[in-house]
Amino acid sequence: MKCMKKAAAAMSAAMITASAAAMPNVSAIERWEPRYIDSYFSEDGRWVYMVSDETEEYEKHICIIEYYGEEADVVIPAEIDGLPVKSLCACFYTQAFDPSYEDDPENAPRGLRSLVIPASVTDIDMPLRDYPTLKSIVFEGDEARFHSMSEFENTLIEEIELPKPLPDTYCYRGLSLANNPKLRKVAYKKLDDEFLISNSIFENCPQLCELVIPENCTKLTFGGNSCMNTGFTELDLTQDINLYPSAFSRCEKLRSVTFHGRTNIHSAAFGECHALSNVTFDQYPDLFPNAFNNCTSLENIDYPTDTQINGSGFSNCPNLRSINSEPVFDESTGDFYPKMKELVMLDFTTADNVGFINDYLNAKIKKFVAEEITPDMTDIEKLRVIHDWVCANTEYEPSALHYKDLSNHVDSSVFLSGQSVCEGYARAMNLMCHAAGLESCYVISSDHAWNIVKIGGHWLHTDSTWDDVNQNTDWFLHSDSELKAEGGSHKRWMLSCPSDLHSFQTDTLPESDCPMGDVNTDSKVGAADLVTFSRYLLGAQDISADDIVLADLNFDGSYDCFDMVRLRKKAVSGS
Repeated sequence: MKCMKKAAAAMSAAMITASAAAMPNVSAIERWEPRYIDSYFSEDGRWVYMVSDETEEYEKHICIIEYYGEEADVVIPAEIDGLPVKSLCACFYTQAFDPSYEDDPENAPRGLRSLVIPASVTDIDMPLRDYPTLKSIVFEGDEARFHSMSEFENTLIEEIELPKPLPDTYCYRGLSLANNPKLRKVAYKKLDDEFLISNSIFENCPQLCELVIPENCTKLTFGGNSCMNTGFTELDLTQDINLYPSAFSRCEKLRSVTFHGRTNIHSAAFGECHALSNVTFDQYPDLFPNAFNNCTSLENIDYPTDTQINGSGFSNCPNLRSINSEPVFDESTGDFYPKMKELVMLDFTTADNVGFINDYLNAKIKKFVAEEITPDMTDIEKLRVIHDWVCANTEYEPSALHYKDLSNHVDSSVFLSGQSVCEGYARAMNLMCHAAGLESCYVISSDHAWNIVKIGGHWLHTDSTWDDVNQNTDWFLHSDSELKAEGGSHKRWMLSCPSDLHSFQTDTLPESDCPMGDVNTDSKVGAADLVTFSRYLLGAQDISADDIVLADLNFDGSYDCFDMVRLRKKAVSGS
């Protein structure tokens, strides 16, 4: 063999030291079969390589691990000294990028510009993320195995034609072309009938707008984040498609998507595609909740209405108002168009913050307020009317099966189906209180939800769910200390905003220091409150409008002897 062992090469010690500082992942090489023995310099001194053992299964071949040539346009040799080059784990030391040109890599005086990989190379474990001058990679072969270090990132590549990725048993990711700011087009030369586009492979390539898939590939899977933040303006997908979470999320230029085959779309696969306005399914789509989460410009979806769709896939699409190019909600009647009503009840009772659902809710709540709330009502009277309506018009779903049903955990559950769990009760209460002019917020514990409502100058807790279940008002208007004393599901709580419709509520968790009956606002109910309220009834003492609401213990909007009876009972019993 016309070469020399690396240890005896006539190379300067400085170069050897420099190369050792950035050695490739030799442990990765050793994982592969066959094993490699000794490293050599090629006769021209440009290549450092390793030679494999010869076995019955593998012929003797070469793995290139380092390049010391002066050319910026590099062609990998197909053979060296009569042995085929089959593996590539190359570091291009003499073409290392000058970091002072980080903001202007195209004008850097030194750096790898192009790379040609011959068809003989079938194993690639080569990190090129530190070569921002690279403009071109040509794969002459149709197939290659990309291992865990094949990261062609942060380059100037605009177009690339990729070989068919062979299975790699050593890593889950393989090839990556992420973070290439100028990459516009990717084409695969050859694929099987089914193909997985790996996780994050094209992530953060904002100019990528064309992906060419061979016609023989009929089933295509996009891994998680595979095309996140790319530049596609429209997708017309003819294959059967499986999309994992965030596959096309944050594609700000994407305007339309058409699926011609069977479709499986996981959560947030198209999340935050804010320009997306139309989605078409030629066949039944299998959607996970929030598949199109926060697609704020989505206006229309087309799909075969003879099959059921999971409408929760379109949650948080606040401008979605038409199906198959027909409006869903009729503003003139305050209800869904008759031909759409059955569709909504079948497909969209699990959807949250969808345009036509929000329009329906707003109309129903506005109608309720106009009919049931009057200007002369006190805050407590308004809240009592809302509380009683929710309890009277909602059936609690106690079973574990129903509790897991998404239709019981959305803003519309009370209004569309008339059945819910605590989350649905509290959401309805919050929206109705706001519409009636009451400040309120939605709070949750580890296993429960209820409301805190401002009455006069005081915030108080109201749990319409437990009042409905127990057929009483035992959980109507309580202070923080009263709830904590009960423990259980009410022991601790936190503020939550369950959907955009609740964005009106405060960002700070309110404190409820004064219980009902605490008219002297010392945070407890006792004899002093009896004296204060007695003097108020006799006209001997004033109580501010913010505080007198605490005296309305029978919740009828007035302050009289009937409240005094209840106050005396509460002061004596301490509860």
